[in-house]
Parts: sequence; structure tokens; C-alpha cells
Amino acid sequence: MSIKLLPVYLLHFINFFNLMLWGPILEPILNQQQVKDPRILLILNGLIIATYPLCQFFAIHPLNSLSDRIGKKKVLLFTQYGTVVSLIISIMAISSVNLRTIPFLGVSLGLWLLIFSRVIDGVSGGNAMVTNNYANDIINKEKLNASESFTSIEISMMAGSLSGVFLGPIFASSRFGAVGALYLILSIALIGVYVIMRRVKDIKRQESKSINFQDLDFIHQLRKTKGYPIVQRTLLYRCVFQFIFISFITNIFIFLKSRLGIQGSEISMVMFIVAVVTAIVVGNVNPRIVKKYGDIKAFDISKYLLIIGLMLFYIVPFFSEDFFASAGLLVAYAVLVTGVTISLSLFKFFLTDSVEDEKQGHMIALEEQLIILTAVAGATVSGFVTAYFSSANWPP
Repeated sequence: MSIKLLPVYLLHFINFFNLMLWGPILEPILNQQQVKDPRILLILNGLIIATYPLCQFFAIHPLNSLSDRIGKKKVLLFTQYGTVVSLIISIMAISSVNLRTIPFLGVSLGLWLLIFSRVIDGVSGGNAMVTNNYANDIINKEKLNASESFTSIEISMMAGSLSGVFLGPIFASSRFGAVGALYLILSIALIGVYVIMRRVKDIKRQESKSINFQDLDFIHQLRKTKGYPIVQRTLLYRCVFQFIFISFITNIFIFLKSRLGIQGSEISMVMFIVAVVTAIVVGNVNPRIVKKYGDIKAFDISKYLLIIGLMLFYIVPFFSEDFFASAGLLVAYAVLVTGVTISLSLFKFFLTDSVEDEKQGHMIALEEQLIILTAVAGATVSGFVTAYFSSANWPP
């Protein structure tokens, strides 16, 4: 893990911590904002979670093009300030009792401010491509080991994600509440501002480059995959996996609370077990499967595991005993995470190995846009579908 990539590690940690933190704290926040109807709560939960990736999708290419014109440091600093501002607005929306009681278009002004803060945070999260390009600049300039460097970056993302889902329930059930969790990520975000100012230096700068609007046209970019059937299939599988994962994350905390009666630190303990299962799968199970069966067969195995895990996840609510429901949920997660993580380790290999060298960057960028859009769809659909089954009293 190179210290030269510290800004990249920190920015990815902050983005994923901030993203995953909202899963466990959003439902208590919506209750606080006087959202009492469980169906409306589920729908709003999905829509608000979807707000971040939706805004990220529209910001990712303009911010990347802007970084080519004015430098990556200025864009990273601007977006990190955006994260800080979004967190401050979120804290104000949640903390102010007056904002909760002022109605606006049928909901509280506090809730509108909360949604607005997620919009700002989503636009700021559009710095993902800029951050990755900066990492690539550093790796090339300092002649760092690319494989080890990107592995370290993935670890920082995972650390941020697990921190969010682990600490979120603890804060939400403590006397600090959801606001305490937001103050924590705000303080880390301010450290991020300092690190960018002190340690980020522009390595490449193209003074007169103008924005190519075809590069911003998602449909145009998607058409470029014509003639690459392996790429098209890989992107399709990637989207399916992302859709299921985001759908799972969107409602898992509400499910644990409403169906199994698990709250606060108990949810954190469940997430700790989940983290341990994930570590075992990624570090032990997956390498054995890939080594034994090879890349292509391992990829096929991951698809079957995904289907089995998904079926288990939807069967679990029928279990009458809480113990078996909890155990079934953990088994479903273990199967799902095995399928997903095997695939994640192979997606970029298939994408880059199937095209010419000059098109590899384009395929990776296209993948990022597709998974962001799929995250929007997964969170939104999950909210509406869960609300429908909830209103229909299903399962009985």
C-alpha cells in the first residue's frame, strides 16, 4: 500500500462510507420526519438511496472532462467541498425540529432538504472517474505495481462500505442518533479536504482540451460495444449482479428490524458477521474456485450461485422461526457474496481482454456508468416492489 496513493484511498473510503452509511440510518430518519405510512417509507427509502447514483451518473463525465481542462486537484477539491456541504445540510435537516414541522408539497421541509443534500452528494460522488484517473497517473509516474495498487484501492472501498453498515446501526440506536454518524463522516470528509490540498498534485494537464459531447452521450458509448459480444454479455451480467446487490442493500436493514426485531447494536453484530463471511469468501473460497475451474467456468459458477442465493433470500421470509430466518438470511448472503465477488474479480479482465488496448479505458468507463444506472434502478424498484408486497400482506 503506497503512501503516494493516500488521497485516492481516503476519497474512496469517504465516498463508500458515506454511501453505505445511509442504508441503516435512513429509515429512522424518515420516521423522525413524520413518515408513518410503511409503504410510503419503503418507497421513499428506495428513491432517496437512488438519488445519489442518479446524480452521480449525470456528473461523472462532465467532471472528468473539466478535470482535463483545469486539473484534477481543483475538481477533487471542489467535489470534496460538495460532500462537506451536503453533510452539513443533512445535519441541519435532521437536527432542526422546526424544519420537520414546516410542510411543503405534502412533506416536511426537512425531508426536502435531506433529498437536496443527497443530490449535492451524488454530484460530488461523480469524482469517481477523476479519482481513478489520478490513481492511474500516480501509478504510471511512480512506477508502482498496478495490480497491488488497485487491490489496495479496492480494500479502501470495502473498508468504507463495511464501516458504514457497521457503524450506522450503532449510531442510529445510540444517544447520538443518525446525526452523530453524519458528524463522524463530516469530520473525515474535512480531513479529506486537507489531504487533497496538501498531497494532490496535477501530473497531467491539457490546457486547451474542449469537451467532446459524444463522450457525454451514454447511448453513443453503448453502441461502440457492437461487434464485441463477450463485452456485451459481460456488461449485462455486471448489471444484473449490481441490480440484485443494490436491491438487497436497500431493504436489508428494514427487513432485519421489522421481520426479525433486530435493532441497533444487534444489526451491527449481524453486519460484523457479514463482514467476516465476506472476508472468508474473498480470501479463501473464491481463489480456490477460480484456481480449480479456471476463469470462464468460475464465472459460470458465479451466475448459478447468484440465482440460488437470490431464491434463498426470497424464501427466507416464509420461515416461521426467527432463528431459521436469521440463519437462512446469512446462508443466502454467503451464497450471493460468493457469486458476486467471483464475478467482480473477473469482470474487468473479460472487458479489457476482449478489446483492443486503446478501447480498454472506454469499456471500463462504460461499465462504471452502467453500474451507476443499475444502482438507481435497483434501489427504486426494490422500494416499490417491497412496498407493494407489504401492502398485500405478503408473505402471509
